[in-house]
This record gives sequence, structure tokens and C-alpha cells, in this order.
Amino acid sequence: MFLRWIIVAAVLFALPVIGSGLTAEQTDFYQQQGYLIIKSLFTPAEVAKFIGQAEQATQYAQKLIEQQSQPQGQWLKDIKVMDNGSQYVFDGHNQAIKRIVWVGASYPVLLAVGRDSRLTVPVSQLLQVASLIHLINQLHPKHSGDGVAFGCHRDVENRLSFDPAWQGQSMVNGGFVQTFLALDPAHSGNGGIEIYSGSHNSEEPLKSMLDQQQCQAALEESYGASISPELEPGDVIFFHPNVAHFSRANKSSSSRRALINGYASPGANHSVYPGTGSGETIFP
Repeated sequence: MFLRWIIVAAVLFALPVIGSGLTAEQTDFYQQQGYLIIKSLFTPAEVAKFIGQAEQATQYAQKLIEQQSQPQGQWLKDIKVMDNGSQYVFDGHNQAIKRIVWVGASYPVLLAVGRDSRLTVPVSQLLQVASLIHLINQLHPKHSGDGVAFGCHRDVENRLSFDPAWQGQSMVNGGFVQTFLALDPAHSGNGGIEIYSGSHNSEEPLKSMLDQQQCQAALEESYGASISPELEPGDVIFFHPNVAHFSRANKSSSSRRALINGYASPGANHSVYPGTGSGETIFP
């Protein structure tokens, strides 16, 4: 164990400034707005490698959905298929790939991204913890015209859905950070993330509001218009668990692929998440 910490310390001290931690300005922005964007956190060469694995994953997912059937052709809202340690989630209405949960079980390069210190060191700094519980490692393909959209929500709602005894609310910065790594350019025209700055100071549930226009109007009244950051491949957003956000369907001619990773403070979560290896303790 002592040798492990020596190796970890050596790696951390060898990292560039961003890998060694956030600046005071960055942490202040996160505290005030509920999110933080770091540009070009991963290089084009790295992103190309991630895309190669993502393509393999989505091609395999397409084969899986073609094998599924429902009684009398009645498709459920979501179809979930466990395969090789990953969970494939499909939108039953149009048979599109919504997400691949714990994708790194099948495609280890994508798990390694979630363990990269460029993500984990800033997260541990925001949560003020020495170790993290790696709960989420997902691929969101969002292909052109697939109809996949995510309504208004706060990530804490998903944590409470998995674990009604979730304790993150009593911890620093909600005990959870979710990261969004853009593999393709992302913007309002192709289903990019829409964020309500400053909305992390509330825990009001949003997913129960089925009328999305009503939900967005209520959020806009409280926090102003949503912002849709224009992301390039390799850019990363760090999300507070309470910040309100959504994304529309991708109506462009190209994909808007992204890797999502989520980390909890120790003691926040008490449930088992889907995927072989999910919930492991990692050291930034």
C-alpha cells in the first residue's frame, strides 16, 4: 500500500497544472454556477482512440437491439440488456441506443478514461475527499435523428432513484460529481447539454414534471435562460449533482457522442449500480 501511494504521488506531481488540481478561479466558478468546463482536457489523438472504442460499442449494441422482441410488437419505453458486464439501454419507441451503462466492462479503454487523473483529481478536489466511488461509466451515442432526448432533471434525482438512502446531500458539494466528455462537437443544434446556471442551490425535483415546456419555463423564470456550451472533442463539463439541465434530440446530420462518468464521496451511496466493476473505490 505504501508503494502504491508513492507511485500515485509521483504521477500526480508529474502532471500538468490542471491534472494537479483546479485553480481557485475554477473552484469558485463551480461553487457559484454549479458546473465547470475545461477545454481540451483530452488530446485529439486520445479522443480518436475513444471514438474507435465507442464505434465498436455502438455497432455491437445495434446487433443486440435487432435481436430483441416484445409481445405483439409492443415495445416498452426502455429495454435493458445485460451483456458481458455492461448494460445496454434502448429507447423502445424507436429502438435507438440511449446509453451503454458501465461500458468499460466491455471496452476497457473507456473505463480507463473514467479513472484518468485529469478527471478524478478535480473531482476529488471539488468533493474534498481522498478517494472516490466510481458509480457511472456510460457512453451516450446520440446519433443523428435517433430521437433520444433527456428531459429536465438534476443528477441527484437519479442517485435517489437508485438509492433512497442516498447521503450525498449532507456532504461537500452534494457528495457527487458527474463529468461529460465530448467525443464530437456538441451544441444546441445537435442535442448538446442545456444548463441552468446557479440552479444547484435548489433540490426541487424536476423529473416528475412531464411537460418539458412547463419545466423549462419554470427554470427560466428562476434562473434565466439555459446556456448551451459549444464543446469541441476533448472538452469536459463537471456537473454539481443539483444543477438543472436537459438535452434535446439530435436533429443534425452528425452524431453527438459523449462519455459520462460519475463519482460519489465515500458513504454517500448504498446501492449496487449496473455493470461489472461499478462502485469500485478509486484513488485520484
